Amino acid sequence: MKRWNKWGELAAGAAGLSVTLGLSFLIAVVLICLLSKQPLATIRWFFIGPFANKYYLGNMLNSAVPLVFTGLGMALAFKSSVFNLGGEGQVYSGALVTTVICLALPGANGYGGGLAALAGSCRPPAVAPLSRPARNCHGLTPAAWRHFTEASH
Repeated sequence: MKRWNKWGELAAGAAGLSVTLGLSFLIAVVLICLLSKQPLATIRWFFIGPFANKYYLGNMLNSAVPLVFTGLGMALAFKSSVFNLGGEGQVYSGALVTTVICLALPGANGYGGGLAALAGSCRPPAVAPLSRPARNCHGLTPAAWRHFTEASH
């Protein structure tokens, strides 16, 4: 019985995903039809345009990959019952470290990108010693506010 229950949950999840994607595409098409002067050409470029040549596909992937990994990281945090609002900040701080390393190693050519990506992914352990004082100051602010205003929790 549990096996069928697992398949039922999978089918329900797939159906919910299909309905969500279908509604989002429908809303996009309706908005394009309402707001565009050339709706058919706009719809064509919206759905088929990114696959028209390698350059457009590369631009789409360049924009999508950080969003996908941010979403995966947030899903992992939510699945572990941790509420994390810092996903975008973590992506930007990793990108900043990667950029700094790439700029510091101009002669590394293609190998510098891999080194920079590795350093960007290893950023949390490198910054961990600095996070404790920041967390202490962050925790001190509400405590001081409660002390001076004589407020309770």
